[in-house]
Amino acid sequence: MKNYLKVSQHKVVGEQYVVSGEDKNLSSPFTPFEIQRLKDLIYKSYIIYPDALRKNGLMYWCVSVCKYYNISIEEFKTKRRDQYLVNARRDFCHLVKQHTIHSMPHIGKFMNKHHTSVLHHLNKKPINAEKIYAETHDKIL
Repeated sequence: MKNYLKVSQHKVVGEQYVVSGEDKNLSSPFTPFEIQRLKDLIYKSYIIYPDALRKNGLMYWCVSVCKYYNISIEEFKTKRRDQYLVNARRDFCHLVKQHTIHSMPHIGKFMNKHHTSVLHHLNKKPINAEKIYAETHDKIL
């Protein structure tokens, strides 16, 4: 009898990962840790992104702002408070609030911030929101 490392409903056979249950034929090269990370990503995506991935959703505006400021989405969502990141977040908040129907808590959750951070950004003047909107609007038309 072989020794199996049991992880919930999955087991590792040598270096091959076999999913036990209804589909015994499925196998995956992923480790249990990677599978857990994928499950977490799917869960978070399901909660935050269904409306965000639409044509004019949160992710659309996030990508537009990140392209304009030449930053990554990971940088955009960090807790760092560098001036260029704060400006990008401020423009993002203004664009999303003007052009979508998302609430402040939803926008804050997308940015890994509290909804009061979104409110703070909205009380300030946007930096380059009009330029970003003009660039994206020209591409759509």
